[in-house]
Amino acid sequence: MQRIDHPSAAPNMFGEGKSGFLPKNPATNSQGTAIMDFWLNAVQEEVLNPIEFVGMTPDPDDRSQLRKAIQAMIAAQSRPYDLHFIAGFGPDGNGVDLAVQVIGRTIMPRDVRFTAVRSRITLAPTGAAVILDVEKNGASIFATRPQFEIGATALTPGVITGGHVDFNTNDLLTVKVTQIGSVVKGQGLCFALAGVAL
Repeated sequence: MQRIDHPSAAPNMFGEGKSGFLPKNPATNSQGTAIMDFWLNAVQEEVLNPIEFVGMTPDPDDRSQLRKAIQAMIAAQSRPYDLHFIAGFGPDGNGVDLAVQVIGRTIMPRDVRFTAVRSRITLAPTGAAVILDVEKNGASIFATRPQFEIGATALTPGVITGGHVDFNTNDLLTVKVTQIGSVVKGQGLCFALAGVAL
């Protein structure tokens, strides 16, 4: 893309070296700046490239597509913001039995959207599942809480109500173990919330 550089363009219209278009002036018999096909094609492709890049189909009736495409690209470049918590580890780094307890609590320093949880456990529970919860200002964010089923070291991630949860600056985030195994309690829990800063 470049500014119009045809000899009929107005030099420096928008500042030093920034040419522009002159209108037709019948009083002086001036034809105005010639509109060149290569320049119009360049404008067309500059506008359509971001629209098509984000997977949108050009729509002649939608005059907001370029804005939507820019917003989509900005959202795609949002800064990752993940939080990590551990429980069931001793001071030497070896596993110890989990307990029903709060394993982490923080005040959010910025607006964040969390979309998923990730977790592993080194020693699977038996007799009962290990169940986890995340609260926003004292209320669970889950429609179905994540858990480690009996004998499992991989997390069944649960369902965040609405598919994602937004925390605003100064909201209180709390992570809890709400149930442990009844025979083998479970050990070595690593838990993460995956999100982006808003």
